[in-house]
Amino acid sequence: MKIKLYLKTLLLSGLSVMGFAIQAQTSCNPSCSYGEDLVINGNFSSGTSGFNSDLTLYGSCNNNRYGVFPNANTPCPTFANITAHGGSGNFLVIDGSTTANRDVWYETVSVTAGKTYEFAYWLYPSISKPPYDAIRSQLDLRANGTVIRSIDGDDYSLQWNRICGTYTATTSGNIVIEIRQTNSGSIGWDYGIDDVSFTEVETCPCDIAAEFSILNDENCLYTFLSDVSAIGNTIVGYEWTFGDGYSSTDATPTHYYTNSGSYEVCLKVWAFNGDECCYTDVCQQVDVDCNPEPCDINTEFEYSQNGCDVFFNSIGTVYNTTVVAYYWDFGDGTTGTNEDPSHTFPGPGSYEVCLTVIGKDYTGEGACCMETFCETVDVDCEAGPDPGRVAPSSNNQKISSRSSMLEVFPNPSSGNVTVNYTLKNDEQVQVFLINMDGQVAQTIQDTEQMARGKHTLDIDGSELADGLYIISIKYGDKLDSQKIMIRK
Repeated sequence: MKIKLYLKTLLLSGLSVMGFAIQAQTSCNPSCSYGEDLVINGNFSSGTSGFNSDLTLYGSCNNNRYGVFPNANTPCPTFANITAHGGSGNFLVIDGSTTANRDVWYETVSVTAGKTYEFAYWLYPSISKPPYDAIRSQLDLRANGTVIRSIDGDDYSLQWNRICGTYTATTSGNIVIEIRQTNSGSIGWDYGIDDVSFTEVETCPCDIAAEFSILNDENCLYTFLSDVSAIGNTIVGYEWTFGDGYSSTDATPTHYYTNSGSYEVCLKVWAFNGDECCYTDVCQQVDVDCNPEPCDINTEFEYSQNGCDVFFNSIGTVYNTTVVAYYWDFGDGTTGTNEDPSHTFPGPGSYEVCLTVIGKDYTGEGACCMETFCETVDVDCEAGPDPGRVAPSSNNQKISSRSSMLEVFPNPSSGNVTVNYTLKNDEQVQVFLINMDGQVAQTIQDTEQMARGKHTLDIDGSELADGLYIISIKYGDKLDSQKIMIRK
């Protein structure tokens, strides 16, 4: 495990996000060519035929109702005078659900394995009269049980807005496609849906749309969240420049600024459609007002063994620091300078192995710091392979945070995630899973008094949508966080 830059503190009460509202996926590519629309009565010209809903058909103006009308004001006088997308015809009028996670619209379609489909609809985010027009719903586009787009009505203006996402079928046959309301309320949460479609994406030019948001974690530490649409294309590369001479090729990098000031941050993304390549770039200004902290290192190591051969894996965090050297003392009179070395001990016995990590700070003043971690390693030369604490060939990447030694693995994960954290003192602990909208997606551990030492939690992420999340542990007056990617 390599030393990682510490994502220092994420305040649950208010993420500081600059730029566009974070969404699961940006708008679909209008320059693609599409096949036949598989949705029946997607424009609602035939009333309520062809689709289903978990809500109740309008008999009175009340919550949990749906109906098809030419004007939102027709079923409910408390609704505004809103007409269908395009100005005429019918649309689906929703009087919002008081129960979360209900399908306001769903239908069955037939798909072919390997084909990509665009699922789209037009949304009027609130049809209520003021002041209740400010209360908006959160909606998911789902295909075959998978969330392909999540939106919050608060992010859209009071007009018809096109919402879309893409789905690639893994098997042929019938699937259910859904528009699901994920929040609930007893007043407001009323909206319109029109022109629902589900069409095969046949061909797309090499074309990319890219944006990014900026998350100021604390002080000088920033995380950059890319949001890229390349329908029918494969993203093959990212390049970030942070305006201070540093760069990254990660999709969601974290960067520490050493001085306050205004910096132009630019993202360039490359794509390939099988025949040609293309790229796009986008820039934003970030205003940094911070005070860089001193050079700081927190280190540890893990190991596995096979007879006298022991494989070491350095873990830990750095803050305001660039690692310049690793120094290992194996306790048998020999040393090493690799980051993750293997070592053959001369015979069985107990050896005190020490790792010293040496770093320099980011301030440019050349200050250095170091930390040494020692542990007794019991070597049995007659034993066979022993996985020990971590095998170096493991696919379970661990990311450790600075104060509580927060470990999250595997990362990326297909759903199930293990969280280890180590407390230096007895503490009141809360652990949360936060989505990129800053909402708590799951409370992993509610407030509980925990003893000093190491603790393990297992997360069932099978119902989570694919995407980037942040696992945050609050202990005492501190909060440590790590990013986790869910990919099913």
